[in-house]
Amino acid sequence: MKKLFALLTMLCMTTVMSAATNYDLWIKGTRVTSSNASDILGTKAASYNASTKTLTLNQSNIESSTDEVIYSRIEGLTINVNGTVYLRSTNKDKNTVSLSGTTTITGTSQSSLTITRADATAGTGYQPIRANCDLDIQNLTMRVSNLNGGPAIRPFNTPDDTSSTAFTLSIKDANVTFAAGGTYYPIYGFKTVSLSGCSLNPMTYYKNDAGSYYVADNSGKGLTGKDIVIKNRKYGAFGNVTIDDTNASSIKPSGMTKGTAKLYNFANGAGKYLYLEDVSFSSSSNYGIRVDCEEPCHFEIIIKGNNYLKSTRSLFIASNTPGTVYVKASQSAKLRHILTWNPQVKLV
Repeated sequence: MKKLFALLTMLCMTTVMSAATNYDLWIKGTRVTSSNASDILGTKAASYNASTKTLTLNQSNIESSTDEVIYSRIEGLTINVNGTVYLRSTNKDKNTVSLSGTTTITGTSQSSLTITRADATAGTGYQPIRANCDLDIQNLTMRVSNLNGGPAIRPFNTPDDTSSTAFTLSIKDANVTFAAGGTYYPIYGFKTVSLSGCSLNPMTYYKNDAGSYYVADNSGKGLTGKDIVIKNRKYGAFGNVTIDDTNASSIKPSGMTKGTAKLYNFANGAGKYLYLEDVSFSSSSNYGIRVDCEEPCHFEIIIKGNNYLKSTRSLFIASNTPGTVYVKASQSAKLRHILTWNPQVKLV
């Protein structure tokens, strides 16, 4: 009898120890648990770290015709995007991404996330993103498209719900496009839209009209049926310092022991130039100078005085800019390794 009791006790303990922990997160209808978190769909497309509350999306195309692609009730969730990721829903009664706890969507300059809702009928009650929470979007390129009728993003589940909320949409150092279907507002229902390191194009502001919140032009007219494009205002990097509007007048990366580095606009508005004078810079962990423009542009690096510029990584001047980068040296300058991706680099 004692042996039987011991055996039953051991079986119960084994059952308790092996029981999976459920998390308030679903991917294509599959609930995330401690058992499947390392590879939620069995395709290496998605994984979840419960200790950091981080959902990682790897390069993939995830589509659902029955459930939300992502459904979260986790407060403090981070969605980290690696590579190029496409999320698409074709169910007229589902959002593509539904979020009910404060969420951050982030990545790197090489990350791209496309979220699309495209069902067979032009329903307007659901969106590519429904965020009943504060939502932060950071450090990636992102497109949110409602191919039928309705906003691209909003904190309400139905189009006629115009009650006031306190939710904020924050976008930082990112390139994001919101595209609505039909004549709807692309961004609708957030009480605040906060931008940092990026700007709206065309110039717009957030308007409150009888409890409804939406993006409007400078005359106060709501932007319906138009894409809202938010562009990153980062211009590149020097060493470990990202160059943007906040530090353009004094750029001081680690490894720079003397000299002056500033970013200027040409007086005629034709482009920008990075001005280096008597700079001594050496780095074993950063790429040196990287140039990023929002669109095809003219960019120059003007070097004055005696400069020593050295990077032990594989490139010193690199650029994602679709155009030409001109390097001008009025006196001496040492450049170690010049590598370009899209543009031409010319020493003049």
